[in-house]
Amino acid sequence: MDVVRSRPQESRMVTRLLRSSWSPVSRCLVSLFLAMSSCPPLMQAATPQVLSGSGYSAAVSAENRSAGTFSWQITTTAPQHEIEGYASAASVEHGGTIGLFVSTIAPSYHLDVYRMGWYQGTGAHHVAKVNPLPGMRQRTCHTVAPRNMVACAWRRSYTLKVPSLWRSGVYLVKLTANPFFLASGYPAPDWQSYISFIVRDDASTSALLFQTSVLTYQAYNVWGGDSLYGPVEAEGKENFARRSYAVSFDRPYERGWGAGDFFFWEYPMLRWLEMNGYDISYSTDLDTDASPQLLLRHKAFLSVGHDEYWTQAMRDNVENALHHGVSLGFFGANMAYWQVRLEPSATGLRRVVVCYKDKALDPLYGHKNSLVTVKWRDPLLGRPEDALIGQMWESWFAGAGFSFRPIHTSAWPFAGTGLHDGSILPGIVGYEYDRQFRDASAPTNVTTLAASPVINTTGSHSVANTTLYTAMSGARVFAAGTIQWSWGLDDDVLHVGLNAWAIHHVSNVAIGRMTANILNNLAGATDPPLPGVQARVQSHAPSSTWFRTPPIVSMAQSVPSPRGIVSECSTDGGSTWRVYQGAVTLSENGRYFVECRARAGTTVGTAMATAISTDAGSPGVEVFSPQKAAVFAANASIPLVWRYRESASGIVWGSILATVDDQRITDGQTIYAASLGPGRHILQIRVASYAGALTLVSVPFIVS
Repeated sequence: MDVVRSRPQESRMVTRLLRSSWSPVSRCLVSLFLAMSSCPPLMQAATPQVLSGSGYSAAVSAENRSAGTFSWQITTTAPQHEIEGYASAASVEHGGTIGLFVSTIAPSYHLDVYRMGWYQGTGAHHVAKVNPLPGMRQRTCHTVAPRNMVACAWRRSYTLKVPSLWRSGVYLVKLTANPFFLASGYPAPDWQSYISFIVRDDASTSALLFQTSVLTYQAYNVWGGDSLYGPVEAEGKENFARRSYAVSFDRPYERGWGAGDFFFWEYPMLRWLEMNGYDISYSTDLDTDASPQLLLRHKAFLSVGHDEYWTQAMRDNVENALHHGVSLGFFGANMAYWQVRLEPSATGLRRVVVCYKDKALDPLYGHKNSLVTVKWRDPLLGRPEDALIGQMWESWFAGAGFSFRPIHTSAWPFAGTGLHDGSILPGIVGYEYDRQFRDASAPTNVTTLAASPVINTTGSHSVANTTLYTAMSGARVFAAGTIQWSWGLDDDVLHVGLNAWAIHHVSNVAIGRMTANILNNLAGATDPPLPGVQARVQSHAPSSTWFRTPPIVSMAQSVPSPRGIVSECSTDGGSTWRVYQGAVTLSENGRYFVECRARAGTTVGTAMATAISTDAGSPGVEVFSPQKAAVFAANASIPLVWRYRESASGIVWGSILATVDDQRITDGQTIYAASLGPGRHILQIRVASYAGALTLVSVPFIVS
């Protein structure tokens, strides 16, 4: 069981850090902006101005100065479906309502609603709480033949009214079981899970429209046993021959502890966009399907991460938007690969996703061939992805990502990045990638911005391309060619199930500058290409942002600053910026969110953020059952119950391993004495902090 413990410490830490800036010289090393040797006086930077141009929004910047919190993170998972749910719709217009369907074994539970964003590096802003709500174990969800579709018919548990003042965004509902006692007499864990939805602003004319790809979330969703790839069987492999031909939104997401695939690729870019104050609103691919006019109200449409499954209406509406001058940013790979159809359910419209992946199985084959659910490049459809995107999917690979290798770096997307032909940026390319096929369907004016060598899952050597072209309408189409592009913008350490996709440390100021150049061009903004600036940690492995000993922090730039440009940093969410004057030691426990940027007069560059955390404390564990030296009869049931205690500095747990006689177990699990056999047995709980502190608790007990 992966458990993350967090407590908002940043406000106290920022207060201490800022106070130390004006304290005696003996405390100067605590301040990020005092030089280590001489502690010269600080220069107060001018009040930062919102970046100029139509691509930026003062309202988005102000929103992300709202109080942030880490409380959105799940601390106790629900591995046996102890609490879970789904929403009546993937998105809702602000001012509307959305239904929540919740199943739990707890007598009561509560919900907290968060808007996801930057929020001084905490990642979310708490917007609502509802407590208590009566718990109910919902009916079993059945598999519907002949398409092997798992669908639930649960009773609505709560109707959430979305205030008209809520900004468009990605919202998470965190479900938490309220305290109660198990039949064993021990306290139940505070199980938690997510429900996700988008708040739309259908009247918005924001420069950028960010689409979340819930059709792809659902295609890979194995909750209840089946997905469009088949059930997960031996060794975690999917049985494609037993795949579903239709999947339903009327069920929870298995991945992301109920949030689907949101955390893996969309969340890092969302944080970065909101941190930088881009003029942005949000929708889903279901909305792209539903509304031909949706994209036309914006200057650029962003598809981020993994956007594999498209309906015919999606393809038509995106191509129509491009024809009418809306630029497209494909910040991912494997886009628009399969065609799907949508059907209603008893819950509402667009609740069932149909994809046979074989024309011979699709009942529309031979009748309505344009709607048959095969690959878009299939001759039956005759609409290859590269006709729109400029390149298309080739393959994938497992393991660490490959390096990004730019070419043609004299082109404008590379301005201010410091990159040159032959530069190497590790970890950006993966795990699926696109390349140029240069076939008859692709535009003839595609510029190649990167050709990154890869070795795919078949062992073949190939390249992943990053491309750009200008359409006949004058709009631009950018394609990253890698699902992991957003990892170059923002590092993450999230424990949300698939940790290989939620823990990454490959962000790079050059990727941030290049992304800003692309977005500013797509949206018509006027941010000049100033150098990228980012805080860096010296004398420590760059793969970690947690330290048990005080780290030394310095600043790195993508190119040297010319005269007239200064570098400045902030630790309070961008409210106060101070000129950087030298490397310092962060000597107090806590989380520091350091943002740095270049400034030339009143013109400011893109801010790059680094999370740096120190904690010398050790995690604690309190075991309720079994007690040390307890004796159980051979026919006894033995509940396993423990709690984690935070250190005084609010440590965040890095990893947890609990075993009985070397067999892995989870909190709240019940084992049977007969299965252990008579004799002495040992419960061991090993807890490691992100900073490397270890706690090992051993509880011996006896089966008679």
